[in-house]
Amino acid sequence: MKQKVLNSARSYLGTWQGDNRHKALIDQYNAVKPLPVGYPMKYTDDWCAAFVTVMGDIAGASKYIGRECGVQRFKTIFKQKGIWQGLVQPISGDVVVFDWQKNGWADHIGFVEKVEGNTITTIEGNTSKQVTRRTYPWNDWRIAGYARPQYPSKQKTSNSSIQELANEVIRGDWGDGDERKSRLEKAGHDDGVVQQEVNRLLQGSSKRKSNETIAQEVIQGKWNDGDKRKELLTEAGYNYEEVQKIVNQLM
Repeated sequence: MKQKVLNSARSYLGTWQGDNRHKALIDQYNAVKPLPVGYPMKYTDDWCAAFVTVMGDIAGASKYIGRECGVQRFKTIFKQKGIWQGLVQPISGDVVVFDWQKNGWADHIGFVEKVEGNTITTIEGNTSKQVTRRTYPWNDWRIAGYARPQYPSKQKTSNSSIQELANEVIRGDWGDGDERKSRLEKAGHDDGVVQQEVNRLLQGSSKRKSNETIAQEVIQGKWNDGDKRKELLTEAGYNYEEVQKIVNQLM
C-alpha cells in the first residue's frame, strides 16, 4: 500500500495550482464527506495537506494517514494514531512535516519518496505552487518530524526473518539499489526496515576486512562503481577515500 501512495504522488508531479489537475484534486478532496472541520476547500487555498489527503484517498490508505486540510491538525491526527515519530531518520513512505519558523507550528507537509544516506527526496504539493520533488538532509532544521503510517503488510516478518533477509542482502542475493528495493517490496518486505538491519549488522561486525582486502574486492567489481560504490562502502563502515587511494595504487 505504501507504494500505491507514492505512485499516486508521483503521478501528480508537474501539477500546478490553478491547472485542471489541481482543480480536480481539490474537487476530489471536497467530495469525501464529512469534510475535516467542515471546511470546503477553495482553489486559492494552501493545498499541501489536501494533496497528502487525496493521495491517501486514491490509494485506499486514508484510515492509515488521515484526512485534513491543515498541517497542524494533521500532526495532531498522527499523534492520535500513534504514528508520529518525531525527528528520527525516516524511511521511504513516511510523511514529512515542516515547521518553517521553528515555533512549534506545522506549516507544510509531503511524502518521503526515498532515503539515500543522510539525504531524503520528497514529493510535496503546493511547494512553489506545484507538485514537485525536493531534497533535504533528513534532519534539516526546517523539518519538525515524520509520521510513519502503519500500512498493512502482505507478509508478517519476524525479527529473525529480518536478520536472515539482511544477511541475504549483504551476500547480494537481492541485487542492489532500486532492484533490491523493488524485489524486497514485491516480496512483501519493508525495504527500510531491512536496510536498517543491514546497517546494524555491518556496523556491528567484528570481522572487518582490511582496507587492502576491500580494495581488492573493489577491483574485482564486488562493490559496484561510482557514487554507488561510495555509498556501499560508507554504509559498511569503510572510509571510501582511503580504499579508493589503495585501488588507484594497485591499478
